[in-house]
Amino acid sequence: MLVNLAERAYALNYTCPTFSDKPGIRIIEGRHPVVEQVLNEPFIANPLTLSPQRRMLIITGP
Repeated sequence: MLVNLAERAYALNYTCPTFSDKPGIRIIEGRHPVVEQVLNEPFIANPLTLSPQRRMLIITGP
């Protein structure tokens, strides 16, 4: 999944992910490319952090 995200980031001029030896994932100003294209209003980017202390998120909305 992360390799595919890296390819799309490069092709669509998004920020490419960086990799770390630390467990977890951190997204700054995350956007959904499909939702961003179909909205009639500006997309509001969201942060996301998963770590050993925060192992699950419930994400809702368009």
